[in-house]
Amino acid sequence: MEIISTNTALGNYRSRRVMEKIGLTRQEKDDFDNPRLTLDHPLSKHVLYRLTQIQWRARQKENR
Repeated sequence: MEIISTNTALGNYRSRRVMEKIGLTRQEKDDFDNPRLTLDHPLSKHVLYRLTQIQWRARQKENR
């Protein structure tokens, strides 16, 4: 697997913290509106987090 990606609502700070703690990163340009929700819905804005295989391997070396 070359990349792991996940998403959550912008305001879901607990989930976002977990994603960051395990090494996933966010680029604001990849944020999106959830297509299943109306734009005015409070959970409409979503953030995308990713972790590449290269990033994961680098973290493994750092933690040795």
